[in-house]
Amino acid sequence: PDLYMRLAELYTERAKFAWLLAYERQKSRGNATRAVESPEARLLKNMAIGTYDRVLREFPAYKKADQAMFLQAHEYRELGEFEEMRKTYEKLIETY
Repeated sequence: PDLYMRLAELYTERAKFAWLLAYERQKSRGNATRAVESPEARLLKNMAIGTYDRVLREFPAYKKADQAMFLQAHEYRELGEFEEMRKTYEKLIETY
């Protein structure tokens, strides 16, 4: 499970980098706004969510399961999926 956690973290870092590249491209064109659409970043965030889900599903007794759930909810927030974020945080509170 530690390797899966690290993989999810790497997806998140790559997503941040992809978003930053898209932001810099937009900024260089004179459109300096933080509302940047980056399909690559969205895909990587969804891959991170899926990896956290796998950790939670396949390793329910994992010592960092609460962290996986928290980070999963955070990724939902960054994608604007607020209902999924809320459900995940409620499950986190209920479970831990």
